[in-house]
Amino acid sequence: MKQFSRTFALCLLVAVSAGAGAARAQDLFAPPAAPPNPLAGIVTAAATPSHTAVVAGQTFHLAVEVKLAEGWHYYSVNPGENVMPASMGISSGPLAAGDVLWPADHEFVLDTAGLRLVNRVYSGTAVIFVPLTAPADGQPGRHEITLTPTGQICKDVCIPLGDDLAVSTVVEIGLESVPNPNWGYDDQLAAAAAARDEVSPPRAPTPSGGSDASLTALGGLGLALLAGLLLNVMPCVLPVVPMRILSLAQLGGQSRRRFVTLGLSFAGGILAFFVILASANIVIRIVLGRSFSWSEHYQIPAVRVALALVVGALAANLFGLYTVTVPKRLAAKSSSSPEGGGHVTAGGWGFMMALLATPCSFAILTGAMTWAQIQPLWLGTAAMLALGVGMAAPHAMLCAFPRLLDRLPRPGRWMELMRHSMGFLLLLLMVYLISTLNAGSTYAFWVAGFAVVLVFGLWAWGSWVRYDSPLKHKLLVRGCAALLTVGAGIFMLSPPRQSVVEFQPFTAAAVAEARRTGRPVLIQFTASWCVSCHVLDYTVYNKPEVAKALDDESVLTLRADVTDRNSEAARYLKSQYGLPVPLTVVHFPDGRGEIRLEGEFSVDELLGVLQD
Repeated sequence: MKQFSRTFALCLLVAVSAGAGAARAQDLFAPPAAPPNPLAGIVTAAATPSHTAVVAGQTFHLAVEVKLAEGWHYYSVNPGENVMPASMGISSGPLAAGDVLWPADHEFVLDTAGLRLVNRVYSGTAVIFVPLTAPADGQPGRHEITLTPTGQICKDVCIPLGDDLAVSTVVEIGLESVPNPNWGYDDQLAAAAAARDEVSPPRAPTPSGGSDASLTALGGLGLALLAGLLLNVMPCVLPVVPMRILSLAQLGGQSRRRFVTLGLSFAGGILAFFVILASANIVIRIVLGRSFSWSEHYQIPAVRVALALVVGALAANLFGLYTVTVPKRLAAKSSSSPEGGGHVTAGGWGFMMALLATPCSFAILTGAMTWAQIQPLWLGTAAMLALGVGMAAPHAMLCAFPRLLDRLPRPGRWMELMRHSMGFLLLLLMVYLISTLNAGSTYAFWVAGFAVVLVFGLWAWGSWVRYDSPLKHKLLVRGCAALLTVGAGIFMLSPPRQSVVEFQPFTAAAVAEARRTGRPVLIQFTASWCVSCHVLDYTVYNKPEVAKALDDESVLTLRADVTDRNSEAARYLKSQYGLPVPLTVVHFPDGRGEIRLEGEFSVDELLGVLQD
């Protein structure tokens, strides 16, 4: 009886589980609800063929009528710089498509931050014509044609166009040609054909002549020089600064000539990086027709992986785990001429310092890069080189004071301890770079980072004092090591707290919907590799007064993560603003317009924007 009861209970459990699984499967495989159309109420498109039926070898036209809501504009096929040009995706089967005929565009001027941005746009209703030709040996039958206008539409915000605007129609290949009685675009077709030979040349945004905020060429280059100078004190370069100090300390007791040449090599490494950056900008502007964005290369995961591996290898070298050997001929030359060694290493550290500076951004740097992007190619390239000159200048000027060698301590055991300490610092940097591959939680970085600090504390406890050291010295060193380790553990191992300001994931549809309903919007453009972005998270967006001000204004807060360059947020940032992160954009529907906070800013600055 008991055996029967157990068997019956087991069968009943299996039946209930199967029923629940079937119900779950129905939910799982049910067709998903259609997502809302972000273009509803903003833009529509319709396709009309000039003929409903054509004969083999006949050419006809398909008109795509794009209607924009009041105030919106569609950037033209030849819009100028810093925006996405219009294009037409065509799927026509056996029908051959000819060159698209675009309507005449007009000038659109936007004055912002003292810059007069001039582009070419379509407004109201734009009719685009696609010529199609039936194959000469085409078999009778009906053929579906799908056209997809792409590009960018803007008002207070910009929305990239994609498959949401695709339109389709059907044309039949038959024995006779049948004009479409609903066709009424002959005048627009003639105007588009005439405009084909009069397409306006692309116009780069130019500085506003009447604005005090506009910059002359000399002023723009001076701004770039100042931005480069300030890069030396950005938090991104802190791991290299101790290495620079260590390299100077190693020169104690050596010749002044070597002091000068190594310093110039370090400055040359910085300049070499910016020469590469300027060269990349030239290629991108000529080949892709757009400008290079500061820190853009950090959006490529392979770059961050490679940099992490290089930093790890450098840390191993500082720990003495390996040495770099050179060919005997070079070694002999170096031994006979002590002035010749170490210059490649110094230049490499300068290059690394410049490379590590690129995730940092601040207002002066953003202003200099924005100015450079809207200048002629030669002047924009000169501005990027001026950034390098500004960053390298302090290190080159240091070479003018070779008497500093007399004040440097002589090499000794302290230098070996410092080398190893710098190795731990580079390990922390490597862990950080690896953590940026995950755009989600950063808690794993803090845990791994504390592991590095813990090992450093244990090493300092055992290696920084000798067996015969005075008790006072032992207590001081080991007390500092223990205090550092315990303090780091409390700070780094604390569970992550939820941000005081509650952000929603960014979508262009959310921005468009908020603008349509008249709700203020704050967009925080950020990235996992952006040091300044993390600083803002901690110093601004984690403050209760900021959260209260946002709630009082009923502001929709969106976090746009551009870690991945192919994300919607990254494409939106590039097409709408073309600026580096961190960038905070606030849209107000009450006439205050759009306000941008570039780089790092304070709580008071953001509160001033919200409460003004």
